[in-house]
Amino acid sequence: MLLVVSLATQRGLAAESPSFLILAPDRGFLGNEEVREVFKVFQARLPNSALVFATTERTEENLQRALSALARQGDPLSEVVVLPLFLSERHVLYRKVRAVLQQMDYGMLRFARPFGESYLAEEILFDRVEALLSQRAVTLRETAAVKHGGHGGAGRPLQVPARNERLVLVAGGAGSVEDEGAIEVDLAPLLRHTVERFGFKEGRIVVYSDASARDASFKTSFEKSLVVLKAAAEQGPLLIVPFNFSPRPTTMMSVWNLLQRNLESISGAIYDGQGVLPHPNVLRWLIRTANGYLPLAREDIGVILVPHGSDFNWNEAMREAISPLRERYVMEEAFSMVDPHVVERAVRRLEEKGKKAAVLVRIFSLESSFRQQAEYILGLRTVSHAPHLDRIASYLRFVTVGGLEAHPYLAGAMLDRALDLSRDPSKETVILLAHGSGEDTTNAHWMGNLARLAAYVRAHGGGRFRAIRYHTWREDWPDKRGAAIEAIRAMVEDAARDGGTALVLPVRTIGRGPEEKYLQGLTYRYGTGFAPHPGFVKWLEDVIEQGITMLTEPNTDKKTSE
Repeated sequence: MLLVVSLATQRGLAAESPSFLILAPDRGFLGNEEVREVFKVFQARLPNSALVFATTERTEENLQRALSALARQGDPLSEVVVLPLFLSERHVLYRKVRAVLQQMDYGMLRFARPFGESYLAEEILFDRVEALLSQRAVTLRETAAVKHGGHGGAGRPLQVPARNERLVLVAGGAGSVEDEGAIEVDLAPLLRHTVERFGFKEGRIVVYSDASARDASFKTSFEKSLVVLKAAAEQGPLLIVPFNFSPRPTTMMSVWNLLQRNLESISGAIYDGQGVLPHPNVLRWLIRTANGYLPLAREDIGVILVPHGSDFNWNEAMREAISPLRERYVMEEAFSMVDPHVVERAVRRLEEKGKKAAVLVRIFSLESSFRQQAEYILGLRTVSHAPHLDRIASYLRFVTVGGLEAHPYLAGAMLDRALDLSRDPSKETVILLAHGSGEDTTNAHWMGNLARLAAYVRAHGGGRFRAIRYHTWREDWPDKRGAAIEAIRAMVEDAARDGGTALVLPVRTIGRGPEEKYLQGLTYRYGTGFAPHPGFVKWLEDVIEQGITMLTEPNTDKKTSE
């Protein structure tokens, strides 16, 4: 306990960076080697780290050894962040090791949430399920080949039917019946998201006691799990995923091998024994979680720019518009409506450049545009309105910012556009036109933004114009577009009365909208969107700096237990 006293006397001498203690359940030789291989890569990146296996009898001794090693690395050791490589905080070994650590009464000990609560753990489950579904599809094709003389139908692979399978997650780590229920509750969100994503008929979780119990409870719990699995298989095809960190001294002596011997007699059960490890997301989780506790420097942060994108000329114009910032930031482009595959290309390039975090800037008119989608694919949100979106597995920390709304820089650019077109303001009507939305509430928000832009233009030098008007095209919604076109054409025609002229300004990030198509036959002078413009560069710089601040300032809302 001398180490504990030594650590306690160093409180308040906060080191610049914390040390990291990775906790993992003891799984026997082969299982522990899988964890050691991951930790070796992690430690090469963050040397001030140690790995502890939670065991049945000698956990405190193992902790003392690991903390002693950290104390030799740190100068001084003032804060330790615990990264629990467990799927549930109710795992019997995790509760044991945490209780021992808390008895040490080390005030600067901080606990991250368990691995199982991360989106990266959920992505491993998705991968395991996809592999089993592919295996089932092959089985169906082989069955069809026998029935149809070697081909599934007219030479095409037989399509897997609409999901009639049931999904079962086999979990472990319980120390009691109460623990079994608590672990099931902890894993329920992962199961629900997987069932929704793949359209399974049903999903359930089977939890058995941890083998470390070394008593009749494991045997009883294990046999009960088999009864549940057999009963579920009688109702139709069953996909079984061992989603746990169960004991694995060797392949023959693993808990899965014991389970598999009994599964062979269950008709309709589909499984391959692939659990959580090995998988690259475990290392990604360790690094990403650690990054959340490390102080970030500006040079650690990259920028991902996500404008809508269009044809070559539109894209090149946007590239030119953002070019003034290239010397200040490491930027990657992902022109799209936050397409995860396009964004992932940018993420991987930032990883290759050694970045630890990234600001994803959504260059769209509204702050809400694609925000939820961006948060979901970056692992910042657990639920999406489009559950089939692919997420990006990365160790980078992310924030996403953006949305022009009615920003003064945008308003200033619109005023400049109007003045550039103007010849006699007293006879000219400025008409601000935006994309708009099919949803009435969102479209009303868009109209409110245009009203604020118009007010700014009027108050900052546009008061000499005959009038300033605005509208949205609602161009992607045919049932709403007709009325909008009629109203906008009426505005342009009204502006031409008494020798007047309409100055039509597309309130867009760059370029123009459908004005030439929908205003055909009318007379007006036509401007361009926000970029390129000095105000656009200033706006972009401001939102990037906002994101950098979010990443570099202390995060008091960090999802940790301390």
